[in-house]
Amino acid sequence: MITATIKWLSELEGGKKELPPLNENYYPMIKIEGYEETFNWSFTLVNLEKINDLETISKNYFLMPNAPHHLLSSCLKFTIHIGSCLIGHGIIN
Repeated sequence: MITATIKWLSELEGGKKELPPLNENYYPMIKIEGYEETFNWSFTLVNLEKINDLETISKNYFLMPNAPHHLLSSCLKFTIHIGSCLIGHGIIN
């Protein structure tokens, strides 16, 4: 299982009013550090544990078999978006 630490932006910073609930699939777009492209390969993020009000541990994966699964490796940094709005930062554990 690939896990990441997610630091969500507060609502005042342009983030979501509420974090995605624990143990439910959430399908944001991600932008991987070092790549120009925003990945929209049916990326799935499932919050497993709440560290504090704006930090979670999540499991992360692509649903599509032809997605760039190899990119989800240790220490990879990425940003989380809803449309063009940045809502969080993640790093693969």
